[in-house]
Amino acid sequence: MKRLLVFLGAFLTIMILVSSCGNKNSVNKENVKIEPIKKSFWTDSLKNSFITSNAKTKFEKFVLTELISENEYSKNPTELKEYIHTPDFDNYKSSKSRNFIVVVDPLAGKSKKEVEKLIGKPNSKEVIHPSGTPGPCDKYNYIYNLIEIVYINGKADWITINNSSDYVLIYNTSDYQSADWFSDYAYVKVHTK
Repeated sequence: MKRLLVFLGAFLTIMILVSSCGNKNSVNKENVKIEPIKKSFWTDSLKNSFITSNAKTKFEKFVLTELISENEYSKNPTELKEYIHTPDFDNYKSSKSRNFIVVVDPLAGKSKKEVEKLIGKPNSKEVIHPSGTPGPCDKYNYIYNLIEIVYINGKADWITINNSSDYVLIYNTSDYQSADWFSDYAYVKVHTK
């Protein structure tokens, strides 16, 4: 009889625990909120098509990729197409310029037209007279003053990237007179010291 009472006591204890756990689980299930899965307005081919038709330079492609990523679930292609023709988009591009990785090698030694094909039209232009160079030189600023190029003999020779070194790549440093990195800019002298 003692065994039967111990057995029944243990059985009741287990049943109470199981019942208690079941109730806790059912309470937790009621508190769980199920978020609907958001559907993107963009397919990969739509993204590629949008970027290809609206960007000419690597910087523009970078900006549009960022824009689509940030608005993938909230704005469709028509809405973004309208947005990229507003003054607000110019501010957006400017804000993204510091996140753009500049590769110096394709710019080095290129003409103004070749550079323009790579990074777009300059923001500003001026004529400077640096010592030790053959006459006056053109100094152009690009991508919201992120890139400054002094053209010597018509070629991109002194290149300054006004950004931290994390966003500047130079693959062939031995090809240049000098390549120096500082905390907030990198400076490359292609041919002229």
